Amino acid sequence: MMPPRSILSAVDFSDASKASLHCAARLAARCAAGLHVVHVIDPLLAAAARMHHVGLVADTRGELDAFCRDAAPPPLVGPTLHVVIGSPAAAICETAAALGADLIVAGSRGLSGLNRLMMGTTVCWTPLAFSL
Repeated sequence: MMPPRSILSAVDFSDASKASLHCAARLAARCAAGLHVVHVIDPLLAAAARMHHVGLVADTRGELDAFCRDAAPPPLVGPTLHVVIGSPAAAICETAAALGADLIVAGSRGLSGLNRLMMGTTVCWTPLAFSL
């Protein structure tokens, strides 16, 4: 199968998502693919921020930029950042479809042990297989 041309990395600012972003960035560099990074904001949090005139999307974009610079390897060309509001799984899949992403890279929610068992994990994927 062809290597990916567009990779979407979904992050939630956890250590697990930092590791998955690092992997996505390395893969993008190796395959000469475009890298998109998305963070999804909960709709209730976005509504509360709007009520209090807080620029949550803009603030989050700044945090996302700093997170990417910290997580990605040095030769990475700046990824395209996306901050969206919605349900995480649906928003990630919708963003991937809108971008025509060939691959979605996402870590677990950063939960472990009992929290992971209770909360579960949501990963959206595209069926792509290739070898490096």
